[in-house]
Amino acid sequence: MNYKNKFLFLAIILIIFFSCKNDISILETTETPTESDAIKIALTVLKTHFNTDGSLNNEENLVGNIIFDFGFEFIYPNTLSYNNGTEVVIENFQSLVTVMVAMTDSLFVNGITFPFNIKTFVNGGIQIKTINDESEFIQLLENRRITENNDCVCTEIFNPVCVEIQDLNGGNFTLEFPNICYAICEGFTEKAVVSCNSAINTNFALCFEFIYPFSIIDTDSNTIVINTTSDFENAVFLNYTFDFIYPFNIDTNNNQEETITSIEALENLLRNCFSANCLDNCPTSGPAVCTEFENNGQILTFVYQNTCFATCDGFTEVDYIDCANTIDCFDNCSNDYYPVCVEVTLPNGLTVIYQYYNACYAACEGFISQNFINCI
Repeated sequence: MNYKNKFLFLAIILIIFFSCKNDISILETTETPTESDAIKIALTVLKTHFNTDGSLNNEENLVGNIIFDFGFEFIYPNTLSYNNGTEVVIENFQSLVTVMVAMTDSLFVNGITFPFNIKTFVNGGIQIKTINDESEFIQLLENRRITENNDCVCTEIFNPVCVEIQDLNGGNFTLEFPNICYAICEGFTEKAVVSCNSAINTNFALCFEFIYPFSIIDTDSNTIVINTTSDFENAVFLNYTFDFIYPFNIDTNNNQEETITSIEALENLLRNCFSANCLDNCPTSGPAVCTEFENNGQILTFVYQNTCFATCDGFTEVDYIDCANTIDCFDNCSNDYYPVCVEVTLPNGLTVIYQYYNACYAACEGFISQNFINCI
């Protein structure tokens, strides 16, 4: 299972380790960078995605990945040149950010060696493209709308939508946005939206803190040891997918240390956490909605206070049905309190236990006596 860091709610503190390593070297090669307005424009725009200390500017990074927030990612090494004629070799993304945040009005990058390769999002998937000359570079900036201002203003209402992306190996990963507005801002349409059932929100800070060290496997199958929050956020920003190496330890919001031994354990923890956070953000007013779905061969109908609560449980508009029959059924139930409980797996993947006032109310939503379990 791959995880993707999707949105600005994850507080990204520091992306680059400036004090630890400087990966810039003076070029000694016969290749000569070509003067390029496009590289100056690209780095000037990319610089706005960062604060002056090299940390991410969250307002400019809705998804938390360079390919989707900026438009493309360079494949290294690259050779750049400054306006004073100095040439530098960029070995990796850390080198690029070091150069970029240090640029001033009097000292800036205005040259690059062609051709060079990039990763970008094209036709529903991540692809590698070769940029052969300045005209192709300018075309890339125009196609990815890199020079345009991002005027999107989205609410923080949690009504998640997902899109499916093809990776470089032909596999797929799911990218989740907190609501449709964020997806549209990144260039997706409502037709591109798929079920979020298999997506796990990676805004881990809402649910727990990592206990370091632990390790992950990045997009290119490399093992990365994570020693600090900065290590993790740096790795996530540069990898559209990654896998944890189990087991690893966390500190929950209840200040309890817990060992995560498998992907199933992590999924269960996150689903419980995000479902609770989602429900806490729902309004209390109606109108009520009803949903219908199949669970272990039974057709169940759930009544929700409003669409927000239904969405938190993983339902979408296609699941909505008329509430009249269920409400009428409720009206015919007695007020005698003989509670019954049922266990059900919701479309969001969370297994929950519901308690009904009595068996009649449970039957109105499709449960039978064989479904009843002990109410703890």
